[in-house]
Amino acid sequence: MKHLLRLSILIFAGLVIAHSSFALVSPSTAEAAKSEAANASPFAGMTMSEFMALTPKSYKEITGKKMSFAEKLSLKMMQHKLKKAAKNNAQPESFVAPAGLDTSDFNVGGFVLGLLLNVVGVLIAYLIGDETVIKWAWLGFGVVAVFFLLIWIL
Repeated sequence: MKHLLRLSILIFAGLVIAHSSFALVSPSTAEAAKSEAANASPFAGMTMSEFMALTPKSYKEITGKKMSFAEKLSLKMMQHKLKKAAKNNAQPESFVAPAGLDTSDFNVGGFVLGLLLNVVGVLIAYLIGDETVIKWAWLGFGVVAVFFLLIWIL
């Protein structure tokens, strides 16, 4: 009986603490429209050859902002993927870069999940369900795997 009382008090305290997490906050549509206009992709309407010729320096000329290291890495990864896709496609010039293509998808939380928690972190990323978190959790896990592989070899 004593354990049942302790358990019920613990559950009640947990519900009281978690009660504030059930609140719903929805942004106003005016702010959402402003943020969508601010986040317009500079790649909208680019052909594949223009995108493949894009460098961090030319990106700075187009947008006026300098790319971070993660953005540069992401740009090169996307160019590599498109190059592979063009190799399989008979008409590479017909490709038009999608408007939502973004090179600033680095997710610190996902990377740290994969880096520190390894497979468990990747599973947590899948529970979160965000594609960028999952991608960067796998990359963080890959960094750890390569590191341990190098230690094991040496």
